[in-house]
Amino acid sequence: MRLKTAVQSYVQYKQGLGMKFKAERYLLLAFCRSIGDIDIGRVTPVKTWDFICPQGRQTPVSERKYYALRAFYRFAMARGYACRSPLPARITRLPQVLVPYIYSREELARLLRLASARYMRAPRIKPAVIHALILLMYGAGLRTGEALGLNLADVDLENRQIYVRNTKFYKTRLVPLDPDLAQAFGRYLTERNRRHSVVPTAPVFVYNKTGARITQQATDHHFRVLCRKAGFGVTGGSPVNPRLHDLRHSAVVHRVLAWYRAGRDVNALLPKLSTYIGHKDVACTQRYLHLIPELLEEASRRFAAHAREVYPHA
Repeated sequence: MRLKTAVQSYVQYKQGLGMKFKAERYLLLAFCRSIGDIDIGRVTPVKTWDFICPQGRQTPVSERKYYALRAFYRFAMARGYACRSPLPARITRLPQVLVPYIYSREELARLLRLASARYMRAPRIKPAVIHALILLMYGAGLRTGEALGLNLADVDLENRQIYVRNTKFYKTRLVPLDPDLAQAFGRYLTERNRRHSVVPTAPVFVYNKTGARITQQATDHHFRVLCRKAGFGVTGGSPVNPRLHDLRHSAVVHRVLAWYRAGRDVNALLPKLSTYIGHKDVACTQRYLHLIPELLEEASRRFAAHAREVYPHA
């Protein structure tokens, strides 16, 4: 059997089980392009390892490639498509060191100012689109894919809410919008609707000329250019490269920090925040408590105040 045919059979099987399987499909098709559409039995361990670790260097992406291919070959051998796997028995697990970049409010204001102007030559995406995307992702705590996947029918400005449909963990949720955010987003949609389709299934965030849905790859590129203009992720600037998705992390951290400073019961509010941002459980949200020193300082300050009340003569 041809390699690509086997991969397509595997992808169809997984998607038939109700899985989205987008990332794995992308990696497996990249494997097919790298190896060539040869008979699956002719795939060699050397070529497979060259795909997993280009230039012999293992990266976090190498691990994702390895585990995607391992699952594929288990499927292929169970069905008789292949008699052996060209993969090594195991791969070294690299430490997970990704730390989200938490934007300060001043940095967010700087990004929004720059995004309102022409920050690159001949942009495929209008600055107003990036500006509105930043506002919505930070203001509503959306994931990048959730924001880019919005259609016009998902936006209900009259009731100040948006519908986020079938995203991570196959959840659909209703996200209320702050009045100021709803008003600003309404101005963007008014401008967008003057030039592009307004049918309910049309995408909210579109390319300048075609009106097609913007891709995450193109959006990430524009955002990196914007960050360089703002002085993030460059020599002498931040040591961590900020990402578009970090707007969501920043929104959660800022909200929890505001609750601490206002003396609110954070433990009681975290489950509500978890539901709002679409986490599968509150434990995922609790991880944000360790992201910035200010949160730990506020928690320590509150504990010290509590200790003085309980042990006033200590």
